[in-house]
Amino acid sequence: MSGSASTSPSRRRSIPFLLPVIFFVSGFPALIYQLTWQRMLFSVYGINVEAVTVIVSGFLLGLGLGSFAGGRVSAMRNVNLLAAFGAIEFAIAAIGWVSLDVLRRFGFVAAGWSVPVTTAAMLALLVVPTLLMGATLPILVAYLVRRSANVGRSVGLLYFVNTLGSAVACFVSGVFLMRVLGMQGSVAVAAVFNMAVGATALLAATLERRRGVTSDAAAAEPRGGEPGSANSRLVGAMVLAGLAGYLALSYEILWFRAFSLATGTASAFALVLGAYLFGIAAGSLAGRRFCSADAPRGAILHVLVLSLVAYAAVGLLLLPLSGMAALLGALVPAMLALVALHSFVGGLAFPLIAHLGVPPDRAAGRGVSNIYLANILGSVAGSLATGFVVMDFWGLPEVTALLTVLCLGLAAAMLRWQGAGERRSWALAGLALAAVAVPLAIGPMFAGLYERLIFREEAIRHTGFADTVENKSGVINVTPEQVVYGGGFYDGRIQVSLMDDQNLLVRPAVLNYFHPAPKNVLMVGLATGAWVQLLAANPAVEKLTVIEINRGYLELIAGHEPVRSILRNPKIEIVVDDARRWLNRHPDRRFDAILQNTTWHFRSNVTNLLSREYVDLAVRRLSPGGVALYNTTFSARAQRTACMRYPQSVRYINMMVVSQEPLRTDRERLDRALAAMRVDGAPLIPDDEAGARRRAEILASTVMPDRANQNVDAKHESCASILARTTGLPIITDDNMGEEWRSALPDDRLLNAVVHATKSFLGLVR
Repeated sequence: MSGSASTSPSRRRSIPFLLPVIFFVSGFPALIYQLTWQRMLFSVYGINVEAVTVIVSGFLLGLGLGSFAGGRVSAMRNVNLLAAFGAIEFAIAAIGWVSLDVLRRFGFVAAGWSVPVTTAAMLALLVVPTLLMGATLPILVAYLVRRSANVGRSVGLLYFVNTLGSAVACFVSGVFLMRVLGMQGSVAVAAVFNMAVGATALLAATLERRRGVTSDAAAAEPRGGEPGSANSRLVGAMVLAGLAGYLALSYEILWFRAFSLATGTASAFALVLGAYLFGIAAGSLAGRRFCSADAPRGAILHVLVLSLVAYAAVGLLLLPLSGMAALLGALVPAMLALVALHSFVGGLAFPLIAHLGVPPDRAAGRGVSNIYLANILGSVAGSLATGFVVMDFWGLPEVTALLTVLCLGLAAAMLRWQGAGERRSWALAGLALAAVAVPLAIGPMFAGLYERLIFREEAIRHTGFADTVENKSGVINVTPEQVVYGGGFYDGRIQVSLMDDQNLLVRPAVLNYFHPAPKNVLMVGLATGAWVQLLAANPAVEKLTVIEINRGYLELIAGHEPVRSILRNPKIEIVVDDARRWLNRHPDRRFDAILQNTTWHFRSNVTNLLSREYVDLAVRRLSPGGVALYNTTFSARAQRTACMRYPQSVRYINMMVVSQEPLRTDRERLDRALAAMRVDGAPLIPDDEAGARRRAEILASTVMPDRANQNVDAKHESCASILARTTGLPIITDDNMGEEWRSALPDDRLLNAVVHATKSFLGLVR
């Protein structure tokens, strides 16, 4: 068979202990680069789903092309493979060291470019470092195969240690590194790791050369005899690898969405990816056990079929079981464990497929690179097709059903490939019956899932959601009481009232207090539409531009009477885009006021709307005398950031009111505006005794307390008071990412102690 060796055991050489170690360490910086580069490019390209898809796809394509190139290098004669690996690691370190500065400069240059041009340029930036990263696996596989004469075991070992290193990087970055060192510090750590790996590999290559050791001892020369059969097996292996990549990335998208609903923090992606990679690493190690030199081809195919069936079963049950664990208060550990189990089953496939499709000869690295490239292309297809297209129409239950049926279909195709037989006929019938049953069972299995993910132990006290809008940009849930949850977090109420103000609509209502004539207004975030409805009711506002990243809110608003009219209001223009990207691409637009009621300060990617760099960007879009009001959700660091940049600012409830000029406040002007506000012809505040009391309450909320009585509970606070009570807190920047990288783990006390000790040590070093 294709995976057998023509070399006797006596000719095989032992595997150097150092090789798995350095390849493990090599996997660590690769994931740090992915996390930081992806994050930096978000500030250029935006954080919408198109940006995520393009960036992830570009990263994967670079790895695939690198694998292809590395396979060709590995097949060359007179190439010292260890030395080549070491040189590549040094090149990655050099690029990584300056990468964030290059990406930051690229952001300034590309601000006004069209989306296609920006995308092409961004992919060109990513291709060089990711190509180098992708080249390392086939080079080391070729080195190892020439010593062990076994492709499956070589691939299984190297894929295990490298993926395990990446998994460890995810966990360390998600709960510690990004939080303590920020992006620049994390990239510096990654570059140091690359240099250490490169130096170790070059030293090992030098020692081997001095001892006269060659890595060719166990390698078989390319065999003749059955070129057509060998080629067909390689093509078959590539097809299997591509389909496996498609399924793996599609499932990863599902798990990330579910975990984000449950946690909503930046570390969610790193934790899910870490569990996913840990499972793949363990599965790869387990898969190599089936790759003995004399293992029959049929036996390996049998293991692949069984693993696919198990993969389908665990994938189908993962989210329902996670929902049950949520009721018991164990959602996070249970989901991470299930993700690791699922990817463990999937991780069995890669070494088995490589063992089936690649003979253990001098060209083994090239053959593995072809299979790896096919796997990467399948992963890209999963990212594009599932994340960008399928999930724009179907939710978590439907996509889970689709992937389960695809897994079962692939298992059936492999059974047919093995040939006929009574047992296979019964197995095929069973797979067909399961494929028919899955769509019928998916509804009851997933009933109440969103409630459990969001409310966890409290889900039993909540009635089911009355409405759910789900598309590629996220999930929006609405309770019967008209409370909206966007991405698993409270997002306001579908209610427009200043008398029964459950939405704190008083915040946009006081705009006229801070600005004499806010004619041209920008609103960042549509959400429930309540703020937009109130701003449109302001008689001073002539033009209201709204930037919303998730078009699902338009669908939500269209179905609810209190806010439906904003969709046909001629003074309102709604743009579906990332706010930061839109501001960068419209440098000539100016506004009297910019309002921003964005989400909680610790949620994933919200730093892009709270950092020093973003506040400066927004202020540059203000007309002379203009004001920007943005929600800090009571983050002391966000408030300090505004005051350090613009000391004339004030806090109103949890909003920072920022301006480059002294604020021209006027309570009488505000009182007149409140009396004139109408929604669909009805006054927001009635002209009666109750209305007069309500207007008086709103006016009183703008009164600045005496300096001696300044405190965080006061509704109105000056920057002098804010700076005094936030002394010592760092401001939020794009690099340190504010408070996003707090842990998603249930108990954060030990981590906080470690973080505090590390920060103290770094302070002493500096």
